[in-house]
Amino acid sequence: MERLATARCDHCGYVEEKLVIGGCTAAGFSGERWPCLCFSCRRIVSALINRKTLACSCGSTEIEPYGSISRESSSRQLFGFGDRAIEDVSYVCPRCGTIAMRFEPEAILSD
Repeated sequence: MERLATARCDHCGYVEEKLVIGGCTAAGFSGERWPCLCFSCRRIVSALINRKTLACSCGSTEIEPYGSISRESSSRQLFGFGDRAIEDVSYVCPRCGTIAMRFEPEAILSD
């Protein structure tokens, strides 16, 4: 299932909209997308995480997936795909570096 999400920082106002999370089995499917922090362009990007080397659209391979490997947690899970999860907690903002950014569900693109 593919979903759209928005990331929003309460500290500096950074917003990244229309982040694609997940994958689908439709024709032309190219892999599982997941929100990642790009240290080069300091943005959140939807990267193909089932690849051997993660890469940003800016060309950098200095990126790190957000979220965690699924585990028992007291936080509500917003997104889950495979063994990854984005929970209803604050994450590090790519712009200001504070832990004040949250992910928000937008829409379901496909099942």
